[in-house]
Order: sequence, then C-alpha cells, then structure tokens
Amino acid sequence: MGGTPHVFFQDIADAWGPKWKDFIANRDAMREEMGLGGMYPSEKAVSEVRTIMEDTGFKHRLESVGAWGGKRPDDKE
Repeated sequence: MGGTPHVFFQDIADAWGPKWKDFIANRDAMREEMGLGGMYPSEKAVSEVRTIMEDTGFKHRLESVGAWGGKRPDDKE
C-alpha cells in the first residue's frame, strides 16, 4: 500500500533530470543485480494480503473513507 503515484513522475523527472530517467529505465536490472527480486508482489502475496484485510475488517474501513472504490457514508448516489 505504498509507492510513488505516477502523477508525480514528471515532477520528479524535472527535479532530478536524466539520472531519474536512467534509474527508472534500469531499476529492474539493478534490483536483479542486487538479488532483490521483482519490484511487485506475487499474485499469491497479493491474495494473502487481501484476505487479511478482508478478515480483519481493514478493507471495510478503507471503503468507509472512500478508498478501495468504496463510497463514503456522506456521498450521494
């Protein structure tokens, strides 16, 4: 549940210049070289986290504040 939203990528590129674009273009190779594996979790991991969020009621809490595609209680239909 984290990361840099794509909406900020251009601002970061403007601030950091070519080295940001070089980093983005090569980060998968750098991660592999350092033995870090893929950048994104496996489908199994995503499924496990989703189950935990549902079973603990956290998904419902996110929905109640308008996250996870849910509507806030004060939203009109």
